[in-house]
Amino acid sequence: MYAEAEATALKLEKDLSALNLKVSLAGDIQRRSETLDTIQFIVGENQTQKVFDAVSGIKTLEQNIKASGPFVWRGKDLLTEIKVEIKICPEERFGNFLYLNSASSSHLKTDLGNSSNLFQLLTVKDFKNEQEIFSHLNIPFIVPELREGYDEIEKARENKLPELITYKDLKGTLHNHSTYSDGVHTLEQMALYCKELGFEYLGISDHSKSAFYANGLQEFRIVEQHAEIDTLNKKLAPFKIFKGIESDILNDGSLDYEDSVLASFDFIVASIHSNLKMDKTKATERLIKAIENPYTTMLGHPTGRLLLKREGYPIDHKKVIDACAENNVIIEINAHPRRLDMEWKWVRYALEKGIMISINPDAHEMEGYLDMHYGVHVGRKAGLTKEMTFNALSMQEAEQYFNKKKSGSKISSNA
Repeated sequence: MYAEAEATALKLEKDLSALNLKVSLAGDIQRRSETLDTIQFIVGENQTQKVFDAVSGIKTLEQNIKASGPFVWRGKDLLTEIKVEIKICPEERFGNFLYLNSASSSHLKTDLGNSSNLFQLLTVKDFKNEQEIFSHLNIPFIVPELREGYDEIEKARENKLPELITYKDLKGTLHNHSTYSDGVHTLEQMALYCKELGFEYLGISDHSKSAFYANGLQEFRIVEQHAEIDTLNKKLAPFKIFKGIESDILNDGSLDYEDSVLASFDFIVASIHSNLKMDKTKATERLIKAIENPYTTMLGHPTGRLLLKREGYPIDHKKVIDACAENNVIIEINAHPRRLDMEWKWVRYALEKGIMISINPDAHEMEGYLDMHYGVHVGRKAGLTKEMTFNALSMQEAEQYFNKKKSGSKISSNA
């Protein structure tokens, strides 16, 4: 997973830079891909032996001599066992190598006119850095996350590249669990740490009663939790805890509480946790029925996938996303690094349909809030902006949105 490799990659980049090498991350780690096979680096240095000698001094790295070559060091990080590749290129072509190794093949095949594409340009002209490439093309800089071969070149030409969401733009965090269900920390601990991190609000959404395996909340326990939230809100104001629930989507697509109970929450995250072996038609119908429930505020981890562990159940993404657009339902990017669901390629389509996206950590402990960092990467790959990110809204704006949703009022795409 990206999250397992990021810290190692950044430390190695720092170690290599400290050896007076012109270095940059490349490949999947540079594009913030959800999963990757190897941590890649590009080093601009005309004396290749200098690089090999320098890398040999990094004690956490072990070289695979058979896999290495005159211009590439291959091996692994001993602490994590993650494979590492360091490509060495002439200093005057550092920009070329970095770009060629930090963009998808589709992006590199983008037509530049005159029967030329990016790949051809980068093989015939030298660029010392990536900025020189964009200056030559006379277009704004395209960040690596967007170099996937969709419409990023066209948007750059039209000066319409989006100003992408950043972690600092987030004002609150939704879809979080406490000891009321299967969380590690109490509601108060979760609230205090959320406030300490500088957020304006916390959306608590413990598991619902069907999730018996996760100590899901029976109705009488909901009353208890809501009373504690009211007390904490008085104590922590102006910080606010929103009353939510992660309501299980049952096999027939209904939610697992009566309407009178659902109406007591500020927001509802609707998610599937059971009977995961469904065909595409069944899974899609089940999700759409839940989306059509007037109490559903947002759709949680739409495919149920666990990266490198479990394939998600198959769904008709377009039908599900279209249903969210028709019913004013927010779609979450579940930022837990094992999920990162909905996948960024489909977040793109959701944005085209004008759907708000919420970057939710699905935190089961205080430190879980920080996983929103990985959700931001997913959002950026999709072209997500602050304006279309639900939890970039202020506390007052989020509250207004929830109230409008509960009242059945029409909600615009900018909340």
